[in-house]
Amino acid sequence: MTDDGALPRPLAGEFINNEGDLNILDSSHFLQAHALLNLQLIHALPPSKSKSTDEEDDQRRASSGFRIYSPLRNSAPTGTGAGVDDGNSAEFTVTDLLKVMERLAPGKEEALSYFALCREMGALAVDGMVRGRILELRWSSTVTDEGGPRSVLETRKEIVGPCLVPTTPVIKFAMGKVLEEWKDEVKK
Repeated sequence: MTDDGALPRPLAGEFINNEGDLNILDSSHFLQAHALLNLQLIHALPPSKSKSTDEEDDQRRASSGFRIYSPLRNSAPTGTGAGVDDGNSAEFTVTDLLKVMERLAPGKEEALSYFALCREMGALAVDGMVRGRILELRWSSTVTDEGGPRSVLETRKEIVGPCLVPTTPVIKFAMGKVLEEWKDEVKK
């Protein structure tokens, strides 16, 4: 919902099509965000160890999956394009993404400092999360209120330099739900 209580347009269509009975967990926006986060986590998993060469070849073919980045994936936020692979594996670890999701989940931080996160996880990992459309890199604070809660704007003003936010409010909401599903991994 927006600050004025209205449903975003695509959700309004879903709401009408479902005769006013729409659970956010059943909305296409949530399902897409949930799938995106799970795909990113699964692609970040290390390949499992196999015993023979034939099994390794089978495993490599089975785990390569499909490309999770669009053709725009070659544009790095830093402008270098360095470290971009074929789109079938993540540039960050499961632990990296789970840590970011924990910090940005609903009720937690609204934004993270780009430079601080790069120092903590490495620029390649952070840029991979931006390329993977999990995070949006904001180079400066917005000039006007984008309709987000005031706390978001205040948090962004506290961060010196560029900041990272979930790409959409639905991604932020989905982070909380995906974290519940991956809670065993989070404890590691």
